[in-house]
Amino acid sequence: MQKNRIKVIIDTDPGVDDSVCLINAFFDENIDIKLISTVSGNVSLKKGTRNALHLLDLFNLDVPVAKGACKPMARECKDAEFIH
Repeated sequence: MQKNRIKVIIDTDPGVDDSVCLINAFFDENIDIKLISTVSGNVSLKKGTRNALHLLDLFNLDVPVAKGACKPMARECKDAEFIH
């Protein structure tokens, strides 16, 4: 019997840290990921979206990905791509 899993939308900027969290979420039996939305954060929107899509492909998962905001609403973008 399948558990009642919690349906979630994950809003993320998948650099290194969020990518690790996404991988954990992929295999958490308590959650059912319905959508991943990507935003600009530690990496650009383009790179974060690419990273999310690569992870889904790597683990052969079928989860929709939607691009969100390309810059923060209330502050300047602080790029950390040199780490991520």
